[in-house]
Amino acid sequence: MDALQQHLDELGAEWMGFGPPIVQAGGGAPAPLMAVEDFGSFEVEYAAARRFVGVLHRSWRSTLEVTGPDAADLLHRMLTQDINGMATGEVRPALLLDPKGHIRADLRVCRTADGCAVDLDRFDLGSFSEALARHHFAEDLTLTPRPAAVHLSLLGPASTALLAAACADGVADALTPGRHAAATMAGRAVRIV
Repeated sequence: MDALQQHLDELGAEWMGFGPPIVQAGGGAPAPLMAVEDFGSFEVEYAAARRFVGVLHRSWRSTLEVTGPDAADLLHRMLTQDINGMATGEVRPALLLDPKGHIRADLRVCRTADGCAVDLDRFDLGSFSEALARHHFAEDLTLTPRPAAVHLSLLGPASTALLAAACADGVADALTPGRHAAATMAGRAVRIV
C-alpha cells in the first residue's frame, strides 16, 4: 500500500474499482484501478468544496514525459495543438486523432525546459506511448511513462491559499491559469498546474 492510499484510509476513504483490470507493477495479477468513492458523507464533502477546499484524487490520470531536443516537434506533428509555439511553463489541451479524425486521446501538454509532460487518461497511456514510438524515427527524444504519478485536484475558494501554504518555495503564489511550475511540497517534487 502506498503512502497516499494509507493516508486516505486513515481519513475514512471508501474505495471502488473501475475500468478494465491493469497489470500491477512487479508482474502481479491484473486488478481494477481503485479510486476514492467517498469519505462517508457526500454532504460534508460538498460543503468543504463549496466553502473551503475539496481534494479530488484523480487516480485515472497518468503522465508521460517526452524529453529531448525533438520532443516538442514530434508532439506538434501528432497533436491538435501548436506545441512548438508553447513557452516553457505553458499548459495547453490537445487531442490525438486517428487518420479518420476520431479522438484517440484527450490530453493536456505541459511545456518543460527539456520537452513536455503529457497528462492523460491512465487507460490511454499505453496506446499513446505506442503511437509516439511508431512515429518516432530519428528524433532525439526519450519517452518516460509515469503511471504511478499521483494526480490531485484542489477544488474550492481556499484552494490557492492552501496550495501556497503547502509549497515552501512560493511557486504557487505566482501561477496563473494556463501555466505550470515545479515546486516542493512536503519534501517531494511536484508539478502544479
